[in-house]
Amino acid sequence: AFLSDIREEGFATSGAEASWCEDTAHACPCCGGSGHRGDMVGGGSAAIAAERRRQIEVEGWTPEHDDEHDECELALAAGVYALSGASDSHLFDPERQSAIRELWPFQAHWFGPDGGRKDLVRAGALIAAEIDRLDRAAIKQDGRD
Repeated sequence: AFLSDIREEGFATSGAEASWCEDTAHACPCCGGSGHRGDMVGGGSAAIAAERRRQIEVEGWTPEHDDEHDECELALAAGVYALSGASDSHLFDPERQSAIRELWPFQAHWFGPDGGRKDLVRAGALIAAEIDRLDRAAIKQDGRD
């Protein structure tokens, strides 16, 4: 099921993501450049790490860029994607979905929910980015930079 979900969502199997993941010069730390084909163990954590790497390499959301978002925007964005990932639940009616969108901390066109697993992977990658940003900020604050 894991591989079919990845293929259905187009994650690391086509386009820029696959080229990036399969390029040995930029081998994914999770799959070693295989494009996550055959990755059955630790699929969630591997997908999150690969998405974070893709955000940096393909989208250009570098640590320096992330450091500019010092109002916890990355954590808020992660929360919105996590909620969107659960939107298939019967608990989510249109009013709740609208409320989720209102929490998005960036310009609306940057929010591209797909629901399900893909949004949960995005949420995980954004949480990782926020944790890394907090760690870098603490180091700078302690004067260790």
